[in-house]
This record gives sequence, C-alpha cells and structure tokens, in this order.
Amino acid sequence: MPLIPRNRTGKKLEIPAKKILRGAALSEVVSRDTLAEPTSLDAITALAAQRTAH
Repeated sequence: MPLIPRNRTGKKLEIPAKKILRGAALSEVVSRDTLAEPTSLDAITALAAQRTAH
C-alpha cells in the first residue's frame, strides 16, 4: 500500500479497509472528509475491484 489510511486524528482505518476488500462500496464505509489523506483508500478500492473481476 502506498499510504496507510488514517483518519484526521491519526488512527489507522483497518475495519473500513477490510469492509472494502470484502466488497463494500467506499462511500458506504467511510467519508473521504474524515481521512487525513483523501486518496489513501484508492489503492485498496482498486485491489478490491481486481479481486472481484477475477
């Protein structure tokens, strides 16, 4: 992962990452407004899409 997803207070977002990998939509799991780096979950979302495509 290029960036570890964290919220604005610095806590790692492990549960939302797991939910995305299991097929949940990013918008259902977390709001980009709460992320320290709004693009930090993009790599996980792309990986989830690849996994479901196969």
